[in-house]
Amino acid sequence: MNKEENISSDALKIRDIKPGDVQLTLYFKVLEKQTERTIFSRKDKTTHRIAEFLVGDDTGVIVLTAWDDTIDRLSIGKTYKLMNAYAEMRSGYLRVVIGRHSKLEEANVNLGEINMLNNRSQMTAPIIDYSIYPRSIIKGKTKPSRSRRRRR
Repeated sequence: MNKEENISSDALKIRDIKPGDVQLTLYFKVLEKQTERTIFSRKDKTTHRIAEFLVGDDTGVIVLTAWDDTIDRLSIGKTYKLMNAYAEMRSGYLRVVIGRHSKLEEANVNLGEINMLNNRSQMTAPIIDYSIYPRSIIKGKTKPSRSRRRRR
């Protein structure tokens, strides 16, 4: 029988996720696959697959966005540990995104009963545009946006 792992102390619970959080470490159980679509990237001129999954722990559920090969690695009913992910607001809804530098591995942990009543991806409060806040401050000055940096 596989030995059960301990949840690391740096792991965040789903109820504590806020828009703009980066370098997230989460333990979650995949509950359902919601949508999958194919997009064309103007940046690298290739097509990519994007899928959304409903994932949860004992504090709530949230929608997780996965790309390309990561989609095939997620199975419904299994528990995973996700490291170096980020949270963002997309069309007024909170999402956790598996980025290109994220690490996903299967975990053998007991998350308890999944709290389906606390859906962090549902729009329950007024939409706040977090894009107006500066992402980072360098020596007292705000860092220019990517589009602004490219024009220089």
